[in-house]
Amino acid sequence: MRPHIHTLNLLREILENIPENFPTSRKSEMEKEYQTMLSDEKISLDNIEETIRKFGGEVWPFRKAFEKMFELYGGRDLQQTVMDQLDPALKNKYQQYLNYHSERQKRIKEAVAEVTEHHKPASQIPDFLSNQEYLNIEQAEIDARKNITAKINQLVSGDKADEFQKYLQEFQNKQKLFSEKITGLRSLAGKYPGLAAEINDSVKTFQEAFSLITTDVDLVEINKKIEDYRGRAGESI
Repeated sequence: MRPHIHTLNLLREILENIPENFPTSRKSEMEKEYQTMLSDEKISLDNIEETIRKFGGEVWPFRKAFEKMFELYGGRDLQQTVMDQLDPALKNKYQQYLNYHSERQKRIKEAVAEVTEHHKPASQIPDFLSNQEYLNIEQAEIDARKNITAKINQLVSGDKADEFQKYLQEFQNKQKLFSEKITGLRSLAGKYPGLAAEINDSVKTFQEAFSLITTDVDLVEINKKIEDYRGRAGESI
């Protein structure tokens, strides 16, 4: 098996989820860099992970702005589009599935602070669905999201282009604030050598939050980490 193939797949996932209005020339450069890594059997894991953090950071404000547009102009259509694709017998179970999924996502979010590894929790099929019913719903959601994504792409490059740019600027500003906080967190590694390894791991985790491989970036959690390390080092907060 190709070395580090799982991590390379995470990098590919970032590229596959780049919104259409992300700068084309930069996306081409990213894809070339990915192909180079894919063909280099001596590429280090650290190199791949650093590229994930770099690409994720570049794409993040575009992805978040697109998600905002999707929420405003496509989210309400998604469930109905899925319903239209399901057999009548499965439509009744779909709402039950939505409630289950919403509750499960809430539990995952609450527990994520206790998760030390960066992998997403494994998907679980609820008891009230057969394997085939679950697959049918998953496929219907994939198809519906694909159709609505095409609709949103038309909006953000046409009638809603200015609105998209407004959200893009908002998320770019947020990212700047997040990055400044992460830089502040990184500076503590030099100040507290005994905690340096742990601090650097936290920095990587927060940088990865701009990608798709962990939960989204959270300013509150960054501040909590900074206060925690200062407290453990005996510094007055």
